[in-house]
Amino acid sequence: MFVAVDAEGRPRAVPPLAPETDDEVRRMREAEIRRAHRLARKKEIEAGRSDRS
Repeated sequence: MFVAVDAEGRPRAVPPLAPETDDEVRRMREAEIRRAHRLARKKEIEAGRSDRS
C-alpha cells in the first residue's frame, strides 16, 4: 500500500496499483516475490541477533 501526504501533512491513502498489461502483471508478481524474500531474510537476521544476546 502506498501512502501520500495531503496539503496539511496528514497521511492519505492512495488507491492500489492496477496492472494493465501482461508485463505489468509479471513485474508486480516478481516484486511481491522479491519483497517476501527480503522480509524473510530480515527476519532470519533479527532472529540470529536475538539468539546471541
